[in-house]
Amino acid sequence: MDDIYEEQFAQDTRVVLAAADFSKELTTSAMWLIGHGVDIRCVRMKPWRMENGTVLVDVQQLIPLPEVAEFQTQIGVKKQAERQNLASRHERLLKFWEGLLEHAKTKCDVHANSSPTKEMFIQGSAGRGGFHLNYKVRRNDSQVELWIVKNKPAFKALYAQKDAIEFDFDGPLEWQDLAEAAGCRICHVIEGGYQSPPDQWPAIHSALADAMVNLDNAVRKRIADL
Repeated sequence: MDDIYEEQFAQDTRVVLAAADFSKELTTSAMWLIGHGVDIRCVRMKPWRMENGTVLVDVQQLIPLPEVAEFQTQIGVKKQAERQNLASRHERLLKFWEGLLEHAKTKCDVHANSSPTKEMFIQGSAGRGGFHLNYKVRRNDSQVELWIVKNKPAFKALYAQKDAIEFDFDGPLEWQDLAEAAGCRICHVIEGGYQSPPDQWPAIHSALADAMVNLDNAVRKRIADL
């Protein structure tokens, strides 16, 4: 099931349900299917016997209502496009992470047990609970970071060693005491993200892996000594 994308769901399916009446549960299910691109209709058919014995059938389309069918079709097309864009982003992220992890394992073992993901970050251990060495990627830039979970004293203790840490890292770092968040961050941002042309990815991967090696070397022992 992991290989089945949502945008491929029931692309060629057409369903017409005919009954004298429809339960709330069935109509709700039909509306959900319409929202996911399934061409489904609920048609109410009620027979009536005339005084002369003639039987007439009253046929009414209940779902989708004729007056809103075009609007629902437009909404369905928009949602389909959104699902395709999401699937395209996931595919690019998987390929981006696959290349990075393959290269990074030749540099250090922080993320040796990590797998490519559809998420925009990959987490690794800094050797102590509550301290994570992460890769993050966005559309046009990426970063390596030390994420400190709910431990501002630890962040302040490391910040007191800022000059020495940045010397060992071989460059400046961003020190983010995130007052409204669940932690603090020490990070280094580079140009290039998952929307960069794939032929630029090897250079981005190399820069990220080298930065992770330097960050790991600069903070791991200091974290252990806190």
